[in-house]
Amino acid sequence: VSALIFHLFATCLVFMAVRNKKPILYIAAIAAHTAFNAGVVLLMNSLQKNLGPVGAGVISEIVLFAAIVPGGVFVYARRNRFDRPQALMQSSTEKI
Repeated sequence: VSALIFHLFATCLVFMAVRNKKPILYIAAIAAHTAFNAGVVLLMNSLQKNLGPVGAGVISEIVLFAAIVPGGVFVYARRNRFDRPQALMQSSTEKI
């Protein structure tokens, strides 16, 4: 669940980078993805020694979900800004 929400957040950042022509948002998406993946690995490795694989997985999911809640709020707050008609209108006026 946390990975799904995170990927929506990262996709939102990339979309905003392209739409607003701000490459810093693209770099932020890459950095966030790196930090999220590294966090999963480090957390699982540290917890697995004491809790075993199942316990480490459950605790890791809870921690990562709590960490990505602000990202989910970010995406939810901007859901109306990605209007479809404008995107379709732009692509339909281009010559193929």
